[in-house]
Amino acid sequence: MMPWRGFEALVPYWGGKRKLCPRIFREIARVHPAATWSSLRLVDPFLGGGSVSLYAKAHGFGVLCGDQAERSVIIRKALIENDEVRISDDDLLRLFVPAEGNRALIESRYVPDCFTEATARFLDNAFAAAEEVGDETKRHLLRLLLVKYIYWLRPHAQFSSPGAFIRDNDWNPNAFDAESYPKLVASIREKGILEPLKVMPDPEEEGRFVLVHGYHRWRAAGELGLDEVPCEVWEISAEEAKVRGLQLNYLRGQPVPRRLAELVHDLHRTYSVEDLAKMLPWSATQLKDSLELLKLPADLRERLDRQAQQEAAEAPVPVTVVLLGQEHTVFQEAMAAAKQALGKGARRGQCLERICQGYLAGEGGRDGG
Repeated sequence: MMPWRGFEALVPYWGGKRKLCPRIFREIARVHPAATWSSLRLVDPFLGGGSVSLYAKAHGFGVLCGDQAERSVIIRKALIENDEVRISDDDLLRLFVPAEGNRALIESRYVPDCFTEATARFLDNAFAAAEEVGDETKRHLLRLLLVKYIYWLRPHAQFSSPGAFIRDNDWNPNAFDAESYPKLVASIREKGILEPLKVMPDPEEEGRFVLVHGYHRWRAAGELGLDEVPCEVWEISAEEAKVRGLQLNYLRGQPVPRRLAELVHDLHRTYSVEDLAKMLPWSATQLKDSLELLKLPADLRERLDRQAQQEAAEAPVPVTVVLLGQEHTVFQEAMAAAKQALGKGARRGQCLERICQGYLAGEGGRDGG
């Protein structure tokens, strides 16, 4: 027997019950045998993504359903109430004919964040053309087709409203210095989030996700009011998520000693110190020393945390400058003069700071030309 493929007609829906439908209807069959379903009516007042109602209809139930969401209305009209109407090739061609009611809403609101100009123009015209179709059922079938096309273009892993589906984890040990965060926000404002966040399904709430890696990008997206953020969904356990988070966060920011020690202690319930040393960027000795931190008085641990955060704020920042020949000559002369003034032991960074301070203090300073 071929597997039932009716769910392919639906659009993706977080919290949908596609996988639960067989179980739900097995329980119904305990009370009402399947042989009686054709004489029964299933009432679904919260249609949502339509999986329960569509499954019930396919198995003989009469279905009475409803919902306030526009998406649900489209599904009800196109699939649940419809038994005979189909769209033809001619109906599809109408989507490409210029429509009078085109208000260019998608092009004006979602380019370039979500769609290219060409795609947005097509969608605007296609939705307007669908609204001009006289047959109500065909009109909703075309709208459903366009919604499915959008989900094909924009996979559901790119979440709308970062805080709506994603929550932060409680194990990230890193601190992000105060100076770097505004730069991150400015970069995301200008270029968007270039590297997808890493998330895992929330074990406590179906349809939501837990952040594994990318907290500060996620936080910045929320502050900037971004409607969606790119994400990669990892089907992993909480322990695996903590290990991967440590592996990735090692490359970004500075771990706060107490948080790191607490996380290592938590993972030590599942993994030996030796196994953790193989997976993490610290030796077994370093991990054992980290665990020893938990035995120190609370006030001392807090001082160490503050010290680690201060060290992160004062960490060296590499600077690269490309100079032309004459510019390089002037630069070298200025650096030599600064080094002579500061002494032989002066670092190049100190020399450059001295030059910049002289510039700011002189005629070429903040108000100079």
